Amino acid sequence: MLIKMIKPKSIYWMMRIALLMVGCVQLSWAAEIKSDNNHQFCVSPKLPQSKSNGIKVVFLNPGESTDKGTGDFWLNVSKTMQSSAHQLGLTLEIFYAQRDHLLAQQQADDVLKRKDLPDFLVVVNEKTIAEPIIKKANAKGVRTLLILNEFSAQQKKTMGAPREKYPCWIGEIIPDNRKAGYLLAQQLTEQMMKKNPQIKKPKMLALLGDYVTPASFERERGLQDFLDENPNVQLVHRYVGLWRSQRAQQMVMTALQKNTDIDLVWAANNAMALGALTAIQQQKREILVGGINWDAASLQKLSTRELAVDVGGHFIVGGWAMVLLNDYARGNDFASESLSFKPTAFAVLTADSGANNLGNFLHDRIHPTYFVELIKPNQSYRFDINALLVDFLKRK
Repeated sequence: MLIKMIKPKSIYWMMRIALLMVGCVQLSWAAEIKSDNNHQFCVSPKLPQSKSNGIKVVFLNPGESTDKGTGDFWLNVSKTMQSSAHQLGLTLEIFYAQRDHLLAQQQADDVLKRKDLPDFLVVVNEKTIAEPIIKKANAKGVRTLLILNEFSAQQKKTMGAPREKYPCWIGEIIPDNRKAGYLLAQQLTEQMMKKNPQIKKPKMLALLGDYVTPASFERERGLQDFLDENPNVQLVHRYVGLWRSQRAQQMVMTALQKNTDIDLVWAANNAMALGALTAIQQQKREILVGGINWDAASLQKLSTRELAVDVGGHFIVGGWAMVLLNDYARGNDFASESLSFKPTAFAVLTADSGANNLGNFLHDRIHPTYFVELIKPNQSYRFDINALLVDFLKRK
């Protein structure tokens, strides 16, 4: 009875739709097979010996090419990458997305459309943009390395581990941003207790990074870890400063004008810490401020004791990334040690530590053989910011 109710014309269109669906599936399979053919050679860790024009690396830097109120962290990442590439004989090209995730994706598309593709693409999961870039690079057979910002929990479900679903995603090197957030809160509180032991329950204002970047979430988690362990520290305000100095200054100024009792300001980066410091000084308040990144301006404020704590050193990850790519390209695959490096990339600087000048040194005068010395076949990589600081003191 049901068959009789369907008109012949309807059956004709149902068959056309079914055939169209089959065709779409076939096209999808063909696209996947084509992609597989492109990335098969990613299984081999050594680049072809026929390459006479050197190893080419492109870094998609999510930051700004000049400091426009968010600090110079991303510029320092580029500096260490350039220093490392120079020492190792790699050709490095850098694109700045100016903190525009849409521009970053366009830059990636432009690079992957080139006739002469780079050997490696270094990407950052700023605002969760790395996932589509790595997928497109994989289809083109371009090896990628993820640095500084890891995938979110949801993205990890989709992407898997390096070389698992996408063979050309060869690895990642991610600092412990959660630990950085914890260290900053811990050091600020310790300094407060030493300076004003009569304050038993210090009140803290937190300036978070943004709403989507994994590093921002992880630093906030580190802060929350510390607060859970130290219930005497009271978080009275939690603002999202979008990494920018001016926005942080306005937020802290508003809080202070309401006569909010604040003893500590925890800032997810130095630019926001300096913005907070400006507001505090304008209101002539005595509040300890700390940030993350080791920017040149913040280190200067540290030396004059205007800034209390600066957690940083992770800009060196850019240089370490070049070491991994150099070894991989020459057949010494780092997979024998790890595909997901979690290096000790954060250290604490304070005015009392006497080490604030080390940050300036690292920005401008990394030893000319430092990165070369990290290449040690059959030995573990010494990716440790504290070891680098000790190395500097020995050479000084």
